[in-house]
Amino acid sequence: MNDAGTACATGSMRGFALGIALLLMVALVGQALTGAVGEMKSGTAAFLAGESYWSKAREGAVFHLYRYSVEHDTALLATARRLLDVQLGDRDARFALDREPPDIGAARAGFLRGMNPRSNVDVLIWVYRWFGAAPVVRDAMDVWRRTDPMLSRVVEMTFDLEDAARSGDTAALLRLRGELVGIDGRMHDLQMRFLEAILRADRWLGRMLLLFSAIGFTILAGGAAALMRAIVRRVRASEGGFRALFEQAAIGMARVGASGRVLAVNARLCEILGYPEAELLRIGFDRLDGSNGASGLRDLRERLFVSGDASLTEERDFRCRNGAVVRIKLTASVVQDHASGADRLLALLEDMSEAHRLSVELEHHASHDALTGLANRRELQRWLVRLLARSRRDDSRHALLLLDLDQFKLINDTCGHTAGDEYLCRIAARMAAELPDRRMLARIGGDEFAVVLESTPLAAAEAVAERLAAAIADTAFQWGALNFALTSSAGIVEISPEAIDTSWLLRAADTACYLAKDGGRNRIRVYVDSDEAVTRRRSEMEWVSEVGAALAEHRLFLFAQRLRDLRGQGGLRYELSARMMDRDGRLHAPGAFVPAAERYGQIVALDREIVRLALGILGANPAHQRELELCHVNVSAASMADPDFRDYLVDMIVASDVPGDKLCFELTETAAVSDLGEARAFIAAMHGLGCSIALDDFGSGMSSFGYLKSLPVDILKIDGLFVRNLADDPLDRAVLGAICTIGRTLGKYVIAEAVESEAVLRMLPALGADGAQGYAVDHPQPYENLLRATSGDGGAATRAVPFASA
Repeated sequence: MNDAGTACATGSMRGFALGIALLLMVALVGQALTGAVGEMKSGTAAFLAGESYWSKAREGAVFHLYRYSVEHDTALLATARRLLDVQLGDRDARFALDREPPDIGAARAGFLRGMNPRSNVDVLIWVYRWFGAAPVVRDAMDVWRRTDPMLSRVVEMTFDLEDAARSGDTAALLRLRGELVGIDGRMHDLQMRFLEAILRADRWLGRMLLLFSAIGFTILAGGAAALMRAIVRRVRASEGGFRALFEQAAIGMARVGASGRVLAVNARLCEILGYPEAELLRIGFDRLDGSNGASGLRDLRERLFVSGDASLTEERDFRCRNGAVVRIKLTASVVQDHASGADRLLALLEDMSEAHRLSVELEHHASHDALTGLANRRELQRWLVRLLARSRRDDSRHALLLLDLDQFKLINDTCGHTAGDEYLCRIAARMAAELPDRRMLARIGGDEFAVVLESTPLAAAEAVAERLAAAIADTAFQWGALNFALTSSAGIVEISPEAIDTSWLLRAADTACYLAKDGGRNRIRVYVDSDEAVTRRRSEMEWVSEVGAALAEHRLFLFAQRLRDLRGQGGLRYELSARMMDRDGRLHAPGAFVPAAERYGQIVALDREIVRLALGILGANPAHQRELELCHVNVSAASMADPDFRDYLVDMIVASDVPGDKLCFELTETAAVSDLGEARAFIAAMHGLGCSIALDDFGSGMSSFGYLKSLPVDILKIDGLFVRNLADDPLDRAVLGAICTIGRTLGKYVIAEAVESEAVLRMLPALGADGAQGYAVDHPQPYENLLRATSGDGGAATRAVPFASA
């Protein structure tokens, strides 16, 4: 019995000791959990304070960058970069903490750059290191990380904007402004989501703090009073830390009871609203409402306390003690008071008055033209979307008018862009004075304006267009000793339920405006879908779209047509031309797409791609190069007159493995004669690289042989007009013979084009022609076929040309 009793007593002691150990373990775990949660709660308050500095830096940086894009003041750019450094500081701190091992010194320096108070920095580091991956904090950190690429892009844009401002690239500035506004909107959304995530974490931590305290109290009651007191002291210390942050926060903070009574405020809120603390505690939260209706704040409280909404963030007006109204970003959430157990409203109030003013100004800049103050293309698009939706809803009819000034370039070219800007401002004001109510006037391009006429039939829209045209023609403009009186061309389209979309409306109005200008200027044209001219224009626009896509997707391929030397001398000569493959795999000859490319400004890009392909293929086929005497490449009038294209051509040839003396660039006679200065500059640049120059279509224009003396070309290509009927027309034979005689006298190599019969081919040597080109000599063939036939290096040729067969 004694042994059994001893064993029993020993077991009881062991159980007691185990119980005590378990109790102590629970106490230690509870204390650790409570302390950790308390520290995390202090950390969330520190992140809340830090968010306010980050958001102010973001808004300020975007505003100053936008102003810089308009005003080009370098002080604005410097300010934007300083503000961006605040955000970069916080980001660099996070990067330092993500390293292995963490760089605490770099993290501390980063958070201080982010304008965080020095007392908050260690709390921020501790929470991020030990609890950044915890579910309660992870959401906020993930949202924060999602701002990194946007922040990096804004930093890059400071340099893009600086380059565009220095070069005067208006199109780039407009594009960068739009991108900046878009990034700012996305970063603002992420900022709100970060704030909501931190507030959710704070509420959750508060509930966890209460839960752990209650569990610890239940388990340790009666047997662990000392431990409980330690836990309570830790909780109170945590609450004290939170109160210190409450008092020192850079944003206004208030605790409000369910009845609207203000229970506590910090110094920053008193400063924002101009109230002493004692008076704020007396007047009640609802009386701070600065909106016209005094029930706004009361409704907000009821939504949170009665409806059970967890939190909300919104901007609203608050009334200061002196009667002034300030714009406040209010973030409010319901928390439970640990002492009384009652629900309280925790309100964070950030003064957004300046930011709101800047936002309104930024929105105005984003929707209005900086020069004239009129609406811009973005605002025009918004009007069109609204009116098209209304038209489809109630079958109402409206009108869009596009107006283009005739010969505006004359003012810029003769008097400079300052004069042009002054004229545009004067015209904008005159047009605005002539327009009726319920209209919108926008400047959408250099000298292009748009008018949206609400609830206006086409007949009335035409009358408005005539009135505007008369006003413009009547607006005399004097600059120095010069006087100008310009006219305008206008296109009108009806905004009706049948319109496809806003892009279609703009294209239709542009088509009508183009036809008005093409018909002789100073005209008004109404868009009619069945009009033959409209159909032709629409076809050209479709080719423009197809050419753009083909260039982007590398669907341009080269064909070659051999030339014959009629003297039996020289090596291989051929002329390159382009074929475009559509998305269905069909090839189209240059006559289908080149006219549209020339008319709508794509021809320079087309010429660049042809040169790139030609040099790449020739460089990849050295065996073919050895057999080649001359490769002819056409250059359009626009490319010849473009200094950038000339520089591009020089750079490409220098960088390639193709000797310049293997290349001949063909200029049309009309292009060279119409711009002799640019023609000479182009020829000089090419001759400097050893390239030859051919004057194409010679005899087709109105030039005389005298121009040949001032154009140092190497080759004359006689227009097919004088060649096709050579066998039957004595006059053609006389003209061709004269050209050959003069060409040879001047030392030019003369080629007859469009040689389509053996009879004509046989006559050419006697008339003095040196070479021939046409179907009687060779048909155009895929470049790779010619490469295989001439170099014997079919493998290299096939790799160089992305085209299987013709």
